Amino acid sequence: MAGKNTVDTSAWAPLSRRDLAILVGLPLLLLLPLLNKAYHIDDPLFVWTAQQVLKTPFDFYGYMTNWSKSETHMYEVMQNPPLLSYYLAPFGAVLGWSEWIMHGLMLPLTALCAAGTYMAARRFCRMPMLAAGVVVFSPAFLVSAAQVMSDVPMVACWSWALYCWMRALDEDRPGFAIACGVLIGVGALTKYFAFSLVPLLLVYTWLERPDRRGMLWYLLIPLGMLLAFEAVTYRLYGVGLLNDAGRFAAQHRAAYGANTLRKIQVAIAFTGATLASSVFFIPWLWNRMAVAAWGALVLAVFLLNYFVPEIRVLATVYLVNIYDPGGDIVTSTSVSATVFQLLQWSLWTVGGLHLFALLAVALFQRRDNAVLMITLWIGGTLFFIGLINHFVNARVILPFALAAGLLVVWRLERLQDQGEAPLLPMRYAWCALVAAGLLSTVLNYVDYRLAGSCRQAAREIMADYHGGGKVWFSGHSGWQFYMEEQGAFPVDEKRATLLPGDLYVLPSNNWQPIPINGALVKDYHHVTVPVPRWATTSHYQVYAGFYSDAAGPVPFMFGPVPEEVYLVVEVGSIRER
Repeated sequence: MAGKNTVDTSAWAPLSRRDLAILVGLPLLLLLPLLNKAYHIDDPLFVWTAQQVLKTPFDFYGYMTNWSKSETHMYEVMQNPPLLSYYLAPFGAVLGWSEWIMHGLMLPLTALCAAGTYMAARRFCRMPMLAAGVVVFSPAFLVSAAQVMSDVPMVACWSWALYCWMRALDEDRPGFAIACGVLIGVGALTKYFAFSLVPLLLVYTWLERPDRRGMLWYLLIPLGMLLAFEAVTYRLYGVGLLNDAGRFAAQHRAAYGANTLRKIQVAIAFTGATLASSVFFIPWLWNRMAVAAWGALVLAVFLLNYFVPEIRVLATVYLVNIYDPGGDIVTSTSVSATVFQLLQWSLWTVGGLHLFALLAVALFQRRDNAVLMITLWIGGTLFFIGLINHFVNARVILPFALAAGLLVVWRLERLQDQGEAPLLPMRYAWCALVAAGLLSTVLNYVDYRLAGSCRQAAREIMADYHGGGKVWFSGHSGWQFYMEEQGAFPVDEKRATLLPGDLYVLPSNNWQPIPINGALVKDYHHVTVPVPRWATTSHYQVYAGFYSDAAGPVPFMFGPVPEEVYLVVEVGSIRER
């Protein structure tokens, strides 16, 4: 793939304000009703760290937390750098730490991310609105944007860094190259994965613009920033946190018995589901026969999984025991995948394969360095998922969403240039983005309710307890935040803490449950909190794991969903029982 020195100056022409208004304004409108969303998944880690920054600005992880069954140092728990927390801290000090404030602070970062994807896409295609829309209206983006976590801010830095680098190459402006290096560094100090943009830009520049190879030195800026961070954290905590994140992932891969082949299968399904906007474009990307072939492949994958249970990724799951406290924490009762669940798995798996088919077509037809960069972009992310990261989740798919958008648009442009007729008229292609936006909005609603169930349960349980002992619980994420806020304590499995008269609470749908000694159970009851019963983003019984495939091998699932149930145990002495 030979380099070329010609520049398409139309990439830097005046912006379409209408496109930007749609891409930035619509997502923000869809997110505004979610500003009071309860803290969810890893949100508490970023909020707690922001509060720590106010106490000791130069010792951001210098506190203890019980996030994984036993109390430990925060720097051993938190696998992301602290820059987002530094952004939140001064606002929290002035405005407070309510959900409204924290989610509101994420909106400007979401807007920057949406605008950045558009600006970067303009350099590579004629329809940047569609390419950026694949990102902005996808579940990977819109559901992640409703969190107080570092994924969307990192992608914002990524997209603007890509824009700056391409402009530096096209116009020979070192200032943009410096800005790119700083943005990659800022992104990497928000989430380490941002640094993977460096090798992509290096390969692209080396092959595409030999006359600009001197600019590659500016890519040392983010390396220097990360090395400085590693040195600082080593001095603070006796371990470099970037190196420690790799160790953490390796340990958890071993602990959970992560299988690379299974993770790649799961990553393909996650790609199809969380980037559903690219799947909805299928009728505009292929002729009738090809669309029928994609439909037949969905049926074939379904039948293969239905008749050969041994190969199913939707394997049998066993229930957490909350109805017989004192027994085994996992019951022998099992749940198997339904036909409807297998159909959804098959649809999203083929949706992911479709994206890789678009990549193969682009490689064959374009044969340029842009598609090589996209190949490395997607391939490098899958390598990270399969061989390095311990979990598959929607957040690890989000960084290559723009690459997916470009593949969709390149295919559309090819059809236009050759006058080939897709299944549906091209002028209605925007319907795919509407469908993706509707799906993402529905998922945001059910995720909003799921997050809120933890807040509601914690407040109800603590308000109803009038005993003299302490209240203990297991599980983490937003549930831990609200239980601790109400005065409860996380159980430490390494220390005997339960005493007669205490209360112990165990959620049915959370992480790392800790069993109670049956001899200590004096009495118990259950608290049920309503959630949508027709879809979910996280429940192991229906294979949904938007935030971790440890909960389920697809990011969301439609169909019957169990209630959110909490076991409340009154602790007695062995003699009392």
